[in-house]
Amino acid sequence: MEDNTTFKIPANRTQMWIARVLIATCIILFLLIKIIGSGEILMTKDGNSTVYHQSLFFSIIPCALGVIIFVAGIVCLMQPGRFFKFISVVLFALTIVIFFTAPTSFTHRLVVTPYNFYNRTGFWLSPTETRVDFDSLAYITIAETGKDRHGFPEYELQCFTKPEGDLIRIPVNDMVEKALSEIIHRASEHGVATDDNIIIP
Repeated sequence: MEDNTTFKIPANRTQMWIARVLIATCIILFLLIKIIGSGEILMTKDGNSTVYHQSLFFSIIPCALGVIIFVAGIVCLMQPGRFFKFISVVLFALTIVIFFTAPTSFTHRLVVTPYNFYNRTGFWLSPTETRVDFDSLAYITIAETGKDRHGFPEYELQCFTKPEGDLIRIPVNDMVEKALSEIIHRASEHGVATDDNIIIP
């Protein structure tokens, strides 16, 4: 006699509570990222050079968030019903997005030497890299470029070269702001003029 029974994974209250705890943890981590932002910027000396980079702790938070969301997706997938299957697909898709974008925070770096500074920022697949030699500069200033989506002013570091007077624009993020005083100090050693109000308000 043919057995037409179909194996189904029964709903598991323990698994559902685990999923709820994981999702709550995800929300907490997400809010932590939004509140703290890019995290602490560290300064490391390497001979006469200074390397500015993001704290590793805050760089791995998105990775931890992705792992938790992935586990929550597995738990939802184990539950019967189309609703939980849909939720699991959404969570798996979110995991892919998080792990695809997570390496970006590891690529951000700013290096200041006695002769130049190098800034790398942007998405990890195509970061923006800028190297500025102090001997090539005539003037450095900070200019406000507008407002962000929250209404706060945005700034950029403007470096004017000599003798052409070409303009090199570098958006001021947390890393550039932390390195700004050293950049100005190093530039002044090469005779580069600066504004008196070079510090960001």
